[in-house]
Parts: sequence; structure tokens; C-alpha cells
Amino acid sequence: MNPKVAKTAELSVAIDEPIRSSPELFEAVRSAQRYFESHYLDEPTEEDSTRTAEMRWESAADGTLLKVELEERDRLGHRVLDTRLTLKQMADDMTRDVAMIRLRRAVLRKRSTVRMRKLNRMITELEQREAVGAN
Repeated sequence: MNPKVAKTAELSVAIDEPIRSSPELFEAVRSAQRYFESHYLDEPTEEDSTRTAEMRWESAADGTLLKVELEERDRLGHRVLDTRLTLKQMADDMTRDVAMIRLRRAVLRKRSTVRMRKLNRMITELEQREAVGAN
């Protein structure tokens, strides 16, 4: 598979050929993509300057299921998240949008976990320095 990739502000998008060859499905994917991007790109953070992300849309061999995978890299690390949607879910605007909201929430949860780990390490280092300085 050699999906075509389009670059948006901070997010590359890859959509496989079986999806592209179905006009209704392709439009549903593009709609979901636009919805996701409108929320994904709306909160600039300090990591955004180093963040790269790719969203891949792939159809199952039997054509009844879509896999959406988001891969992010920034100075805090590397994250991969995915979700699966049926064709029926893709056809319904509300269900499709809710799936994109859930993916966005998962992205934020992963980022938050990474940031908390970093913060905890910094606190531990600071406490260790203070302990050494107190002796």
C-alpha cells in the first residue's frame, strides 16, 4: 500500500486507495479528518514547535471496518493511538464526530500522562538537589 499523503499545518494525512476509490466513504473520511483537525490543531503548546504527527486511514480487507491511527512525535516522546469504525458509523455524522472527539481525548490523555511523568521527574531531581544542598 502506498497511500497519498497531504500535509496540513502540523498533521500529515494518509488515506489508503480502497477508501479513496469509494466517493461516499472518501468524503466521510475527509469530513472526519476536517473535524479532527479543527480540534487537534486548536491548542498550541510549547511542544508544538517540535511535534510531527501522521494520521493514517486504512480499510480492512473485507471493507467493513476502518482503522484510524494517529502517530505523534515531539520532544516529550512518541505516541501511537488508534480506533476502529464501521462503515455504518462513518456514514452517521454524529457518530463519526464522537469517534473523533474520543480520539482527541485519548491524545490529550496520553500527552498529559507524559507531562506528569516529566513533572514528577523534575520534582524528584529538585528534591534531591535540595537534600544535597541541606547537608
